[in-house]
Amino acid sequence: MADLTSLSKEELLLLVPQQQEMISFLLKQDLKAEIDRLKGGGKPRSTSPDWAKSNTRKKPEQVDKPPRKPRETAFVRLREEPTEEVVHACSECPDCGRTLAGGSVRSRRQILELPEITVRVIEHLFLERYCGVCQKRCAPQVDLSEQAVGQSRFGPRVHSLVAYLRQVCRLPVSAIASLLS
Repeated sequence: MADLTSLSKEELLLLVPQQQEMISFLLKQDLKAEIDRLKGGGKPRSTSPDWAKSNTRKKPEQVDKPPRKPRETAFVRLREEPTEEVVHACSECPDCGRTLAGGSVRSRRQILELPEITVRVIEHLFLERYCGVCQKRCAPQVDLSEQAVGQSRFGPRVHSLVAYLRQVCRLPVSAIASLLS
């Protein structure tokens, strides 16, 4: 066969259908021979060497799956609205010592922390005042039933926390007492 680089474009275009016809003929002959070999009980011939067989995996047949339904929300960890921000930045270059300014956010990390809880001790002072006309002392009658349970000195939030820790968390009274102290 002549050198392909010396052929013109028209000659190359005529050569393409001839090669396609030859390829299809060879494939048919190869498939017929393979079918005859399989019918005769022979092993199918392998085109790869024995050492390559152990390293290759058989790919499962591709089944046309329906397109995936779009999800309403992504399954990623959502960021909370920050209550405070701490910015970490280099003030000067570690190599040359030049002062640095500006910049852009490279990454972010959120750390969730419980706030320090301080006990609010609310002292209610009941002032008794003297009336000079009636010659009596007057003291207010205040209803504190919304702020305290009965005669207890603890508020409803403390009572509910103790009840939750005791009933749901199953903590002993000594552990609850040490937690609150």
